Amino acid sequence: MQANFVLTIDLQTVDALAAWHGVRRESADPLFIFRKPMDRLEHFCAKHQIRPTLFTAAEDLVGPAEERLSQASASGYEIASYGYSHNYLLDQEQPGAILNQLRHAQEKFAQKLGLIPMGFRAPARIINEALLAELKSMQFAYDASSLPCMKTSWLNTARLVAYRLSAKPALCRPGHFANKEPLLNGKLVSLPPSTALGLAASCQNLFGFYPLYDNLLLSGLKKQETLIFNMSIFDFVDVQEDRPPPFLSRYWPSLHMDYTRRQEVMDCWLETLKAERENLSAATLAQTLSQN
Repeated sequence: MQANFVLTIDLQTVDALAAWHGVRRESADPLFIFRKPMDRLEHFCAKHQIRPTLFTAAEDLVGPAEERLSQASASGYEIASYGYSHNYLLDQEQPGAILNQLRHAQEKFAQKLGLIPMGFRAPARIINEALLAELKSMQFAYDASSLPCMKTSWLNTARLVAYRLSAKPALCRPGHFANKEPLLNGKLVSLPPSTALGLAASCQNLFGFYPLYDNLLLSGLKKQETLIFNMSIFDFVDVQEDRPPPFLSRYWPSLHMDYTRRQEVMDCWLETLKAERENLSAATLAQTLSQN
């Protein structure tokens, strides 16, 4: 069987990140990620000849976001859904409310971009039976909510405890670490967890323990037959050029690193992990897995 590679990108806004950590929103331009960071993402993907799957919320489809995602779709990028908003409590809603939000999101994607997303990722990476049932009723092809690793869940749990002790109004939640293999639930495929490497740690080790540090991480991943690699649009932010709100660097440690250095690490990852693999969209992977 051909080894496959899927690159997924989380298009999380700074306002959504602020809500996750319970900090005051400081952004004069909450959609700045769809400007220069999107340029860098497109350059990165063109350099590596890869078409990613972009997860975004329907409510963000205004101004630069609508224009850039329309262009991305025309260029062969898959557009997938976070739902209508970055609702970190979506799984706790009543089934009817969940369905309304999913339906409203699909209608807005159709209105703004002329497409109906086939894939879904819960903003808090938490999925339950009620949410799965509504995804099936809306005829989504796949769900991609499983967390990249247990470490991510532990980190979110530690943050949650700290935020509760300090009375921060954070929406941070542990997340959902579930299936290690793809699961078929009717016609809905639950994709296996995506992989996310520690960009800040890799940058710090680039000129020290690198390549020993990264090679230990990458060597195991190279053996996987199907690899879903996840990144964030924040990985493509240049602090010096973009001037993001100060809190972003506090909660996204890799932004303390020079963008040129980060780019070297990201290039290394893609060259290593994508080698001899066929690049698929998440939707195409789900279709392939459902047929096997």
